[in-house]
Amino acid sequence: MKLDADALNCFATWMDTYAQRTGHYSDEQEKELVRFRKRLSALVR
Repeated sequence: MKLDADALNCFATWMDTYAQRTGHYSDEQEKELVRFRKRLSALVR
């Protein structure tokens, strides 16, 4: 996936903010990420 400069900046800011807040995924967030990856597996190979 390619991001334009604005989207990349937004993503980096979100990651920086999230990491400062918690530093890691919660158990529920990890489970949600696994479910999300399964739903998108046909699109991302």
